[in-house]
Amino acid sequence: MATPPPLTLGLSVGWGAPYATGVEMAYRFQPNLDANVGVGLGSSGAKLGVGARFYVPSRTRSHLFVGTHIVYSYAGIDMDTDYNGVQGRYHLHSSTLLHLRGGLHRQFRRNALQIALGYGTVLSPHPVIELVPGYGPGSATSKQILEIIGPGGLEVSFSFLFGLGRSPMVMRR
Repeated sequence: MATPPPLTLGLSVGWGAPYATGVEMAYRFQPNLDANVGVGLGSSGAKLGVGARFYVPSRTRSHLFVGTHIVYSYAGIDMDTDYNGVQGRYHLHSSTLLHLRGGLHRQFRRNALQIALGYGTVLSPHPVIELVPGYGPGSATSKQILEIIGPGGLEVSFSFLFGLGRSPMVMRR
């Protein structure tokens, strides 16, 4: 039975994914451990980060995995809001996040599909979303909406990994 290729190029999409809608390159150091680097673009700005995944050993093509990622989310975005006539301008600051996630990895020969659930937390002690003075009082509802689309929070994502290079063969007796 062939093991997965040690090098993969992945495309990801989802809500709260570490690399948002983006690409990642992963290298398997051992059959059950990989490290990856990725970039992407999401509703809260550009993302750049590194991560690692541990795959629970399995005799089937499906593996559970747990992972962690450190991601820099570059924002620097001003958003004007108007909710029921209450106007405001909010600034979305850049931040560093820690993502913890788990999911299912399904291997299809050289390629794989991953489905993940997780949570990202902002590591900065400063607020990520800030009301800009002089543009109106803003509303609590507008700020809540911006916090939902901002960095961090719940993750539901899908990734498709394309195997690159040769796959090592494992002989089983």
